[in-house]
Amino acid sequence: MREADRKKNSYEVKTVKYLAFDLGASSGKMMLGEFDGSRLKVSQIHKFLNHPINMGRSVYWDYLYIYSEMVKGIQMAANAAPEFVSMGIDGYCNDFSFINAAGDLLFPVRSYRDNRTGRYVEQIRNKMTEERLFSLTGNLSSEAGTRMQLAAMSEEGQEYLFEKCDKMLFLPDLLLYYLTGEKIAEFTLSSVSQLMNYRTKTWDAEILDTFLIPNRMMGEIVKPGTLVGKKSASVYGLETIRAFDMMAVCEHDTASAFSPYLSTQHEAVISSGTWMLCGVPINGPLTTSGALERKINNEGNLDENYFLVKSIMGTWLIQEVLRECEAKGMYLDFVQVDSMILEAKPFRYSFEVDDRALFRPGNMMEKIKMNCMELSGAKPESLGDLFRCIQECLAFKCRQALEELQEETGKEIHRIHIIDGGAKDKTFCKFLANVCNMPVNAGSNCASALGNIVVQMIGRGEIESMKEGYTIIQNSFIPTVYYPDNHSLWNEKYLQYRKRIRNRKKDEDML
Repeated sequence: MREADRKKNSYEVKTVKYLAFDLGASSGKMMLGEFDGSRLKVSQIHKFLNHPINMGRSVYWDYLYIYSEMVKGIQMAANAAPEFVSMGIDGYCNDFSFINAAGDLLFPVRSYRDNRTGRYVEQIRNKMTEERLFSLTGNLSSEAGTRMQLAAMSEEGQEYLFEKCDKMLFLPDLLLYYLTGEKIAEFTLSSVSQLMNYRTKTWDAEILDTFLIPNRMMGEIVKPGTLVGKKSASVYGLETIRAFDMMAVCEHDTASAFSPYLSTQHEAVISSGTWMLCGVPINGPLTTSGALERKINNEGNLDENYFLVKSIMGTWLIQEVLRECEAKGMYLDFVQVDSMILEAKPFRYSFEVDDRALFRPGNMMEKIKMNCMELSGAKPESLGDLFRCIQECLAFKCRQALEELQEETGKEIHRIHIIDGGAKDKTFCKFLANVCNMPVNAGSNCASALGNIVVQMIGRGEIESMKEGYTIIQNSFIPTVYYPDNHSLWNEKYLQYRKRIRNRKKDEDML
């Protein structure tokens, strides 16, 4: 509905309600969105914890638990707001499972942190160059990636699963399938799989053939905003709930969170969660040698557009430290962590946030301390020092990422939007403003759910574009703005950090 029409007929406008299931690597949420024609209100209906599970030599997601919690969220939403019109699902990318022709799940969903790919990295990399893969997909190779996971399955002798597979479904699409019976491959998830050709927007035959991945098991790529189907009447636990529309949204949670903010120029977006993701808008995929060398990824967005993203390890580091504390009987929340950070002395320790050893779960405190010894010659002994070290280094890495994005695009960045969980972290927002020397707008801490809901609104014709959705979000959620302070000191420490990182890399290259 056009803005002018809404104002003209405001007395006719009824509040329209939407559900967004937002699955993150540390928690899942069922959110209710209520749009009254000009403002959007979002409230949490249900939340549950989520984390990878180590079993034997593998790392899995508890898919059955995730599915049951999603169903519980729908039940709770149906009681609270039975008139909701549609629902969308967003979550992390990379991970998947197979279903057979009867719709049976063929194996548990492995986590992208599983080490199966690590066992076969060299064999897989020898089959196609990084340059060729990047030129076809715009994606960087990653041990976490879908292509790498599928290739590792072949290397490990699991081709029999390919033979029994009817369709490979990304995790959000798998959840959608068991609600609707529809088998799709949503565009934003497909765009970061390193299996989709960014020019044709179809599965790339050269890549599939090279890595022995059957084309027949790849689903139809569907655009965000598409009506996929309706909730099936046979879904156990939801039989008495009326059928409602299931929409394909930007199912990759990063795209869902970023989409509303990509309609403005000279502004960057940082999604702060398990991963720290720094992004800027772009007119089309960038596949230069510089982008490849700097590990800048092209990720799909609404209307089959793209944006550039630089990934940083993120609050996964803090989450892992907190899990170690819990195992020792020490239960800390983020308020206590923030207090410890403020009490600790600044700039005493530093480490390489993106060190490969920190990607895998387990023994995180010791791994960070050893990394600090290598980079700065000293290691944090107290938890406060450790947490402060993590936050300072994450802020340094964000500035580095934004500088590289500016250099590749040739566009200056004048403002940062920080969204998702990190938007609530006042200390980190201030660190970020200080080191980057620019304003930081701390927006919604449920940005993925907001993007999810806005795409549903576009798909149903309630609004016309994401630009209109961005205006609605800005009018509905007033950001807190953090301005830089003491930049000269932060700049000095940042340059020292960069020098240490460069020297370490030189030493590694000489080995």
